[in-house]
Amino acid sequence: MSDYEEEVRSRWGDTDAYKQSTSRTSKYSKADFAAAKIDQEAATELFVYAFGNSLPIDSAKAKEAVV
Repeated sequence: MSDYEEEVRSRWGDTDAYKQSTSRTSKYSKADFAAAKIDQEAATELFVYAFGNSLPIDSAKAKEAVV
């Protein structure tokens, strides 16, 4: 177990959200994790773009990041 996993388990291991997340991700394949990483990176890039360009929160680009 990595240091990060230990920290996560110690901080949130007794919460319903943690239990739900571990239940869901326990069924993920390596391809599922890779796809989730790509999606998260794309959303982060959109957030950075929206923030860096001072786009309004209700702009199409900002909304694209959370859909």
